[in-house]
Amino acid sequence: MQYTVAINSSILTRLIIKNYKQPLLLYWVMFAGLIIALFSLFGYSISQVNAMISESYRLESQQEKIKTLAGDNSYLEVEYSKMNNLLGQAEATKSLSFEKTNRIYYINTVSEMARR
Repeated sequence: MQYTVAINSSILTRLIIKNYKQPLLLYWVMFAGLIIALFSLFGYSISQVNAMISESYRLESQQEKIKTLAGDNSYLEVEYSKMNNLLGQAEATKSLSFEKTNRIYYINTVSEMARR
């Protein structure tokens, strides 16, 4: 079966060449088709490279956004833990049943070591 296809294509080529008065015209047409195919492949490859470059720049910008969001997230985690700590302290002071006073009394310390 493969041989018949090869024979048929060679017969077809001979018929095309015989029908043309100048076989050189056939070569020029084939050469022009080859040039068109090469330019179209070149244009396609340029478009693919352009798509790859734009995707890489987009990925870099998304990674930068993720880094800034991760930094903001860690800052918010610290603030949340501080807030929980302060709320816990407020609840602890309420449970100790302190009373509000109008005056503050200071205690004199005896030595420098006690002040530190």
